[in-house]
Order: sequence, then structure tokens, then C-alpha cells
Amino acid sequence: PETALKLSLNDRIKRMVCMDEHRIKPHERFMSGALAGCLAQFCVYPLETIHTRIVVSPAGTYSGIWHVVRTIWRSEGVRAFYRGLL
Repeated sequence: PETALKLSLNDRIKRMVCMDEHRIKPHERFMSGALAGCLAQFCVYPLETIHTRIVVSPAGTYSGIWHVVRTIWRSEGVRAFYRGLL
């Protein structure tokens, strides 16, 4: 999911950043790629946190994905989804 999101975002950002889409300058390419990578990682990171919690928890700790989300949200807050990233 991260790569697909990153590539889609990169194309959109390039269209917004570049003065001439047919002659993209290196700094425009770098800026659009870096921003797309950051945004994609920011969107996907909570899913990785949820996945990790499910995998490392003893069997029966969580009844499903939404149970993990509710538990993290209620007990640790929204920042817990980005722990390690922020």
C-alpha cells in the first residue's frame, strides 16, 4: 500500500510543483519524491502499528483490528499510532 500511495502522490505533487511537466528539474523531482514519501509513510504508519500489536500480542488479546484501534486510542491516545515515527 505504501508504494502505490507514494507513486500516486508523487505524480500529483509533480504536477503541482513543476513549472513545465515535460522538463522536470532535478530539485523539483527531489522535492516531489521526498514529500510523497513522507506523506505515504505518515498515512501507512498507523496500519503498521496495528499490525505489530496484533502479531506480538498473546492470542486472544484482541478480537480484531477495530478492537486494537479502540484499545490504543482509548488507553494511549492518537500519538501511540505514530510512536517511533514522531
